[in-house]
Amino acid sequence: MIIADNIYKSYTYGKQKIEVLHGINLKINKGEFVTLTGPSGSGKSTLLNLLAGIDVPDSGSIIIEGKELSKMNSDERTKWRKENIGYIPQFFYLVPFLTVIENVEIMAKLAKINNSKEASLEALEKVGLKDKAKRYPSELSGGEIQRVAIARAIVHNPKIIIADEPTAFLDIKNKQNIVEILLKIWNEGKTVILATHDAFLAKKRIVELVDGKIVGERYA
Repeated sequence: MIIADNIYKSYTYGKQKIEVLHGINLKINKGEFVTLTGPSGSGKSTLLNLLAGIDVPDSGSIIIEGKELSKMNSDERTKWRKENIGYIPQFFYLVPFLTVIENVEIMAKLAKINNSKEASLEALEKVGLKDKAKRYPSELSGGEIQRVAIARAIVHNPKIIIADEPTAFLDIKNKQNIVEILLKIWNEGKTVILATHDAFLAKKRIVELVDGKIVGERYA
């Protein structure tokens, strides 16, 4: 389903070129739960951005269901991402003056879902927050805010869920709750790709990155 073939990626800051990914080769089958692990700066977030079509590699190719993302222009990748990807960011990015359900509805409306309110309530029910649909982000705990971000990511029923360090700022109990929710979503038949530097959260197929290279794989 997902093929990353010999991926290189760098960024330029002023006159300095920072090499981030060095020849990444990764295949992810439909319906897999894959955890990317590794220290900060290992390239996890960069790889996720490439797999989500947010960015493109310097060289190499990313092919998802037969479509090569780097051959799409920016508008084409944006359209493809709205239809296929549910992205859960490290930072929650909820709109503070909108209610919980209104925050989820943003994605539902972007995806042009009929009955966006009903779809948003269903997504909130899956993360255990239907009863807090009318609250504002300031009235929620950190774990609840992250669950709203998950609901927003799944409301349009994407095939692939990509979660970039979604537990980074949570306590251990809430970290585990978030991973359990992702496992439930995976059990519905989704492909889930989770990045974390917390080794104890790593589940299923575990791919370890160090200095922009895959250095090992295992299963848990």
